Amino acid sequence: MNNVVLQYKRSRKWAAFQLILLGITFPAMFVLIVSFFPEEDIKEIYAVAQYALAVLSIVLFMLAWWNYKHPALFEFTITDKRIESRYPDNYPAWTYSIAVDDVIKIEIRTHSQNRPLPKYYLVTRDGGKYEIPINYNNPVHRIGDALQKIKPGLKIERTVGF
Repeated sequence: MNNVVLQYKRSRKWAAFQLILLGITFPAMFVLIVSFFPEEDIKEIYAVAQYALAVLSIVLFMLAWWNYKHPALFEFTITDKRIESRYPDNYPAWTYSIAVDDVIKIEIRTHSQNRPLPKYYLVTRDGGKYEIPINYNNPVHRIGDALQKIKPGLKIERTVGF
């Protein structure tokens, strides 16, 4: 029987809730920050920022509505035998099922030294690379820890360049 080592699930409804929070938080933070400055110093900036924040909030609320109306589930599961990633709508690059024994390393790739978001890959014996999705706040660091518990000798390599 497969023992679950790590299971992570998030729905699009969760994503919708996060987007609504952002749509409320950005304007509230703007009002708070602006309240510290004298009105005459920021009059021009305030007018432009007010419209930009309104547009941003509308876009965030529209994205939230879409996520809420199109329910789906992201799931990343590691058992002692398999690693499974199920991405909404079965997006091929992020939907896979591979044996833990086939994984030889975790590769962390950045385009350059300054790139803020690296890409994470599971590299298999046959040379296959399976990208670990970072969407839905997937806890990549916990995935590495879980795999190293199952396979203590598993390497984690950092690489610059694609």
